[in-house]
Amino acid sequence: MKSAALSETAGITNPAVITLEKPGPVSAVGIGNTDGTVFTIRVEYHGPLSASDRERITTGGGTEIYASQSHEFTVTFSENGLYCLDKTVFANRIIISTDARFVGRFAAGLGVRIPTSVAKQPGWKSV
Repeated sequence: MKSAALSETAGITNPAVITLEKPGPVSAVGIGNTDGTVFTIRVEYHGPLSASDRERITTGGGTEIYASQSHEFTVTFSENGLYCLDKTVFANRIIISTDARFVGRFAAGLGVRIPTSVAKQPGWKSV
């Protein structure tokens, strides 16, 4: 796998629109290496609803119907890192409005908490 260096940035158009290949849950966004202070993130889903994606909504004939939903979140950028949204939403498009001129990283997805603990064994230190 090859990735750009963390120091690399790209100019951002306002608004920036990201269309996802496969719809999925979004509960957190990662933002890094930017000059912006405020990011307004609108996550949208447009398309058919299926039993595996959401509650099944059917018409009288039992056929799937199309749905459209949109949720907007505002993130005040203070440092590189992960910003949790106030709820998990299903999305296939993300629209970002910001005062930033450039951004090095932007990621969206399902945030998880990974428990960690202090090492339980003594360690050796070499000087």
